[in-house]
Amino acid sequence: IPVAEETGLIADIGEYVIRQAAQDYPSLAAGTTHELPVLAINVSTAQLSDESFPDLVARTLDSTPVPAN
Repeated sequence: IPVAEETGLIADIGEYVIRQAAQDYPSLAAGTTHELPVLAINVSTAQLSDESFPDLVARTLDSTPVPAN
């Protein structure tokens, strides 16, 4: 992670991880009778400092079945 942050790749890696996790979310609970689990994704401080991060999260939530709550 430190190398990705230093080279500026953390934004691309983080975006991939967020989108992939959101797309895979429904299949994680497939076959269970329980509610879908809470989806938690670790992000770096560099991602949180990026002013476009909230927009990435909003776009991901809008385009996937992951509930915003």
